[in-house]
Amino acid sequence: MKLINKTKNKIIATNVIDRKGTGAIIGLIPYKIRNEYIYDYLKWRKFGENDVMVFKVRGKGSVHTWFMSFPISVFFLNKDMKVTDKVKLEPFEIYKPKKKYEYFIELDSSWIDEIRIGDKLNIE
Repeated sequence: MKLINKTKNKIIATNVIDRKGTGAIIGLIPYKIRNEYIYDYLKWRKFGENDVMVFKVRGKGSVHTWFMSFPISVFFLNKDMKVTDKVKLEPFEIYKPKKKYEYFIELDSSWIDEIRIGDKLNIE
């Protein structure tokens, strides 16, 4: 599956990782990009520029990057998959979005300026 920015007609990621149940709790913690922290040897998966993690978690709860070893871009989407809020998080940060959301997605930190509030995204 792919994540596409329909507003800009651009493919964002070619590997969509759907997070549900227990997977929604651990999110990106088992992934790594660089070896910056001592606990990196515990992480066995790579998360790259072509990956996106999608969470269907309705609400207004916060998102954190505790125990992660790399920065990420987080985008909050409404039920129509339009971006309503976004943030770049460094390791060990927490963010509470301004509005309620239906989905949030986590991408490589380089995407923070490429996707704008109001853009419509789609998973195909």
